[in-house]
Amino acid sequence: MSDTDMIDAIEVSPAPIEVPKDTVPMASRIAVIAVGVGLFMQSVDSTALSTVLPTLARSFHASPIDMRLVLTIYMVVQALFLPASGWAADRFGARRVFMAAMAVFLLGSLFSGLSHSLLQLIGGRIVQGLGGAMMVPVGRIIVVAATPRNQLIQAMMWLGVTGLTGPIVGPSLGGMIVSVATWPWIFFINLPVGIAALIAIARVVPRISRPHPGLFDLVGFGYVVIVIGAVMTVVEGAGHDPRLQIVAALIAVPAGFAYVAHARRRQFGGRKPVIDLSLLRYPTYRSTIVGSSLIRLGIGGSPYLLALFFQIGLGWPPLKTGIITTAVAVGALGSRPFGPQIVRLLGFRKMLIISSLAIGLFGAAPALFNNTTPIWLMMGVLVLSGYARSSQFSSANVMAYADMPDEKISSAATLLAMMQQLTVSLGITLAGLALEISHYFHDGPLDRLDFGVSFSVIGIMAILAIPIYAQLSADAGADISGQKMPRGAA
Repeated sequence: MSDTDMIDAIEVSPAPIEVPKDTVPMASRIAVIAVGVGLFMQSVDSTALSTVLPTLARSFHASPIDMRLVLTIYMVVQALFLPASGWAADRFGARRVFMAAMAVFLLGSLFSGLSHSLLQLIGGRIVQGLGGAMMVPVGRIIVVAATPRNQLIQAMMWLGVTGLTGPIVGPSLGGMIVSVATWPWIFFINLPVGIAALIAIARVVPRISRPHPGLFDLVGFGYVVIVIGAVMTVVEGAGHDPRLQIVAALIAVPAGFAYVAHARRRQFGGRKPVIDLSLLRYPTYRSTIVGSSLIRLGIGGSPYLLALFFQIGLGWPPLKTGIITTAVAVGALGSRPFGPQIVRLLGFRKMLIISSLAIGLFGAAPALFNNTTPIWLMMGVLVLSGYARSSQFSSANVMAYADMPDEKISSAATLLAMMQQLTVSLGITLAGLALEISHYFHDGPLDRLDFGVSFSVIGIMAILAIPIYAQLSADAGADISGQKMPRGAA
């Protein structure tokens, strides 16, 4: 998932908190810049790393396919600790938690850059993920709290643009760094920027106090960690150690049932579970969870696949790869001004069905690329792919809350954000598995046919979301989309 999806999806504070009037303007500007720096660092890291994975594979004498764990472990750790972010901000203060999270992220960046083995790099990425899990949602609390209501839309718009800038800069920056320096500088450049942001927050952003949130659902959190860890073990271990997969599956199933029973007991007792599964009874929310998850299971591996395909399949250098893959982010940015108008015209159901079909077609299209394909055609396909993805996720992230009661929005946003991170991580794993399965049937290095199989999987997964969205009513989410329904429409 991109970081901008998480910005759209996470609602972390129902109302701004009053701060002294004379500090509001400066605090708001500094908060947006500082939180934006955190989003920028995360998205640059992820997109730059995707671009330089073949370089990292050579440095660590590993298979490019196995390097996917460098990307997935970060997303899994983020997903695991997202549910704790809101509770931690309320318990210890948003400013304090955000500064601690950024410090942990910077420490992880330092560890990653100093790594001398793949295992050490994975450890550094785990530390980065711990910090990143808190930075986005808690950072948004700071922006909401430090901004007057009449300036909040503008502040959040600039925050979103900041998050979108990373995927545009990241691929080219990653390619440039490994062309003129060495890969550790992808991580080291975070340090001065992040330290400057920390100093700005400490000096300007006011302290934010919230009511005590009560005891954290530690038992439920433990069950969630066990389930997610076991599922990732099953998926990542495919084709390697069947015994480990069987053991992990035997752990995941009972732990999942145990969490469902635990969550029901807490709800009946009037206490809030860490993940509220009862939210799935709302049709628009359920469709968003299932439909978006299917699409992310496909396109989650797209940046990883494109980087390997252009450098290994077509023999391109990292810098050229980085430049062309920015086309996806450019397309995503270009969709932002037109999304609300298109949803108003078509409605959520038609918009999501059409965008799912477009994602499937454009996501599979790179299977037809070769060294004779014009660069302008490749970039055009990638721009349209990014446009379709951004349109899909922006619409789905809004529709998710169409039927949701106000008191459940925060819980709904937490579950949605967690699912987004997990399915993107699983999407990278799925792409790697498709490469491995195709490569199993022939000798030699990966070739265009292997990548063609993986890109086809991306297209198929996106198209599988169409029946999910087709079950929505024609006027689903009409109250928030502004859709004008014809008379007699169902």
